[in-house]
Amino acid sequence: SKLRDQIVCFCNNIMRLLYGEMHFIEAT
Repeated sequence: SKLRDQIVCFCNNIMRLLYGEMHFIEAT
């Protein structure tokens, strides 16, 4: 359960970074 929460949080961070980069590229 703890490990799964860490994995979910990690995936959320990756998605946030990818979304932020895509948004930045679109804005540029």
